[in-house]
Amino acid sequence: MARNHTQQEDVGQLLNETGKSSILHAEFAQALGELSRGENAAATLERNLAQLEKKLDEILASFETTDSTTVEGSGLPGNGSQPT
Repeated sequence: MARNHTQQEDVGQLLNETGKSSILHAEFAQALGELSRGENAAATLERNLAQLEKKLDEILASFETTDSTTVEGSGLPGNGSQPT
């Protein structure tokens, strides 16, 4: 009765046959390390972007408040009042 090989077993056998197992393991470990650093950098960028977005929202809100007050006080069209 023939045994079914899993993909992992096939890869393991191939690594052992080529004699490059340790090199491939080292390269794989390096790739995982680089991936981890990349994910950390992306998370940091996302946090910084969220903080920047919050600050921009605050600035825009302050301009909207200032513009609303200026327009209402001047009687300019656009706030529902008519110029005199």
